[in-house]
Amino acid sequence: MKIPHIRISILLVAIFLTSSVIGYGQIDFEPGYYVDNNDQKIHCFIKNIDWKSNPSEFEYKTVSTDEPRTMGVATVKEFGVTNTIHKYYRFTVGIDRSTEVTSGLSIDRTITVNEEQLFLRPLIEGKASLYVYEDRGIIKYFYKVDDGAVEQLLYKKYKTDDNRIGEVNKYREQIWNNLKCESISMTAVENIVYKKQSLVKLFSKYNECHNSEFVVTEIKGDRNFFNMMIRPGLNKSSLLMTNRVSKSRDTDFGSESAYRFGLELEFVLPFNKNKWALVVEPTYHSFKDEQISPGVNQFFTYDVTVDYTSIEIPIGIRHYFFIDSKSKVFLNWLYMIDLSMGSAIDFKVGNNLADSYEIGTRGSSVFGGGYNFNNKFNIELRYGSRDILNSYSFWSSEYTTLSLILGVAIF
Repeated sequence: MKIPHIRISILLVAIFLTSSVIGYGQIDFEPGYYVDNNDQKIHCFIKNIDWKSNPSEFEYKTVSTDEPRTMGVATVKEFGVTNTIHKYYRFTVGIDRSTEVTSGLSIDRTITVNEEQLFLRPLIEGKASLYVYEDRGIIKYFYKVDDGAVEQLLYKKYKTDDNRIGEVNKYREQIWNNLKCESISMTAVENIVYKKQSLVKLFSKYNECHNSEFVVTEIKGDRNFFNMMIRPGLNKSSLLMTNRVSKSRDTDFGSESAYRFGLELEFVLPFNKNKWALVVEPTYHSFKDEQISPGVNQFFTYDVTVDYTSIEIPIGIRHYFFIDSKSKVFLNWLYMIDLSMGSAIDFKVGNNLADSYEIGTRGSSVFGGGYNFNNKFNIELRYGSRDILNSYSFWSSEYTTLSLILGVAIF
């Protein structure tokens, strides 16, 4: 008996709708503040969406029961969400918006700066302050010394004439000229890379050198970005195979149950409040069955056996919907890579082997949804379908699997 596809589709849609309802509004309005153009500081509740790109506006409520309102860079000098890295200052700065994405590089090595009004996020605040601006493929760093102007640390990637990647590292000259200190050597400046960790380290050293109090506003170690789970479970699989030339070889293996065992590696993306993750789960899988198929003109029958063993490697994206601080539901979209291990479908007449077909698959999509408790335990219902005889022109097959998976964290 085949797995009822319509029922499965309805089930997955139900999981999605339930997750959406639970997820709606799960980004909270959290305690924060903003400073308006009259230098008045207003305490409020700010919608914390865990910005990856620097925002140009934000939603807030004066009291938690209010309807949300929006404020933007034109009307706010500063805003922040309490006890998070999300604090932003408004500056009018010159910015070069050249990308670092290789496919978007030009051959022009000129750094072109245009004036804009932006919210910058501080990484270090002190005698020498360091800020960052991110926006869809660009990451730019800015600095200020004492009460001086905020300026961009100038850096640009470009394509050379021989199609290599070149760099304009003017930021090193800016640092050498403006961050003088006995403990910062020319060699140290020459070795700085245009990355957050390297720049934060140097600005910290400069502030320490001048005995200046400073605050590193980047929070470290407050998130677990990597999770590992063992994932045993049960597969309910069915196989239907049809032959375009000889209908006598069409075989329906019905559905069979088998255990599965996987090891899931999850990397939680460091933005949008840990709602997105990349997952990969190498899994041992098997399906074995035997059926009798009518032969030509019913004069004889085929004894058809399938022995399908493989290592499945689903790779994909997971999206979480938070219920509370410990509970969340999730949806998965995965691309399945299937590594068959000497698997085949054999046709026998009596004790004689008539034909043997090697099992092999192309990549396929797999969908699932489930529940996670405290990042320690999860349960998932997953569905996928694929053709395991795609290398044979006269054969087609539909191999479907509905999986119930349990997860237990080991890291």
